[in-house]
Amino acid sequence: MIRKIRLFMGMNKELRVMIINAYILCGYYRFKMLFKPFNKLALEMGELGVEDTKEADDSMNAYIYKVRRAVMLASKYTPWESLCMVQALVAKHMLNKKNIDNVIYFGLAKNEKNEPIAHAWLKYNNKVVVGEKGMERFSVVATFGSVH
Repeated sequence: MIRKIRLFMGMNKELRVMIINAYILCGYYRFKMLFKPFNKLALEMGELGVEDTKEADDSMNAYIYKVRRAVMLASKYTPWESLCMVQALVAKHMLNKKNIDNVIYFGLAKNEKNEPIAHAWLKYNNKVVVGEKGMERFSVVATFGSVH
């Protein structure tokens, strides 16, 4: 535990603030997911069916990497479940604050018991920000784009 605190304190201030922000947002979006119907939550995600096709702006790569790192670290240490959809919503929120185009994808697949499973991931143009693990197994059923 002390080692993790030292690692955290050794990070630059900007990243520490982003991790704390992501941690709080993980709780916020988890709470919203539990108590708000998906159709109401979807209204806040962006425009249905939008996929950004603009060329990637490489100057944003450093910030996007920091968002990814902050979300992944924060979600790892929440006492509540902060899985793919929470991570995608938090990263989307952080990118929207900087007016960075992004698209959240929702996919469906079947597990080994032939039961439906869902997954969410967030992309900045053709780059996956969060949720890339196993995403190739899922068929995209909806996208919500935020184009600034």
